[in-house]
Amino acid sequence: MAAEELFSTLRATPMLTGDQAARVVRDFYDLILTDENASRLTRAPARGRARGPGHPTGSPAFVVHL
Repeated sequence: MAAEELFSTLRATPMLTGDQAARVVRDFYDLILTDENASRLTRAPARGRARGPGHPTGSPAFVVHL
């Protein structure tokens, strides 16, 4: 089981500490959120069904007349 030996070795000699790994993850998601927020601010708002029928600016509820 070469894979088990590889993972045992990696756990014994990690490349990053727990704090360093947490920092990498935090920085990654901060970058993603910053990019998404910038995109949201520069594009036109969604219209119609994209926001859904329950949303005040979405399409009206479907009404059936009998």
